[in-house]
Amino acid sequence: MRKEREEAERLRKEEEEKRALAAADERAIQESNDLVEKHCVVKNGTIEKCNYTGPALKKFIIPSHIHSIGERAFENCKIADHIVFHGGIKSMGQFAFAKTPVSKVTLLEGIKTIDSFAFYSCERLSQVELPNSLTKIDGYAFQYCKFNEIKLPENLFEIGCNAFQYTGLVRLHIPKKVKNIAPGFCTAYGLKEITVEQGNAYYTSIDGNLYDRLATTFHTLGRCAEPYSLTIPSSVQTIASHACSCSKKLTSVFIPQSVKRIDSMAFYRCESLTEVFIPKSVEFIGYSTFGVTRAKLKCEVKKPFLSLPQGWNKNWRDNASSVSWSCTR
Repeated sequence: MRKEREEAERLRKEEEEKRALAAADERAIQESNDLVEKHCVVKNGTIEKCNYTGPALKKFIIPSHIHSIGERAFENCKIADHIVFHGGIKSMGQFAFAKTPVSKVTLLEGIKTIDSFAFYSCERLSQVELPNSLTKIDGYAFQYCKFNEIKLPENLFEIGCNAFQYTGLVRLHIPKKVKNIAPGFCTAYGLKEITVEQGNAYYTSIDGNLYDRLATTFHTLGRCAEPYSLTIPSSVQTIASHACSCSKKLTSVFIPQSVKRIDSMAFYRCESLTEVFIPKSVEFIGYSTFGVTRAKLKCEVKKPFLSLPQGWNKNWRDNASSVSWSCTR
């Protein structure tokens, strides 16, 4: 009898909580509708501008008749602590919610894309809930947000450049269907590892770092939180653009003879690098590959008279770094 009474009490409390949540959502819907009606410029289902200056709502639920958010519509607007996007939202313009003091964002099933700069510099944003319908996170979408975790949905297939740059991410797991990740997508000082779901046909993780599936391209450093010595596998032929950029705790890197190409800004602002040996196999070095890096650069190749090796950008390094030629490892 005691267990039955306890179970009955538990069910009663659950029902009360459900009713309370439903009532709170009803209030939030009404408050949200009133706010949009009184303080927003709406045209053909698009919120073009919000002029609200009152106290932040606890929850702002975008009204069902709204299907898109205009460029900079809510920028710097203290709209709510929690914003809920219904599944009928088709687009968010650049900087749509930039610099808003929102702490939680919920995107419901049906939304397919988060547009570029949508939540740029939302520094209080600590919780992000994404739907399985989401297929694309565009460039800079969450740049400068401070959340330390995010679960990427299983149907995601594209992540834009700098999408998670300077976030508080500690770990990031790449789902199985992701096939296009732009350079510099995740520069996070506290990042400890990037992992990839087994069965992904395009990417793999080695020692917490991101590579293409065959490990011929080193894509992104995932070991950023602590001092780290990077050894690039001998299968790698290309070091991608921004692969290690702004990695303050990268102390050394071993570049194997298999590497032929080091793309632009690959080691940009790697302030803890002291010395890098560049093998003679490297045929291309892009713009500012070693920019703002004071490392001693030891090149195996012999320097051509009054020029650089063919394929090396003239601005490949920082002028403060020293260069030696005809070196041995």
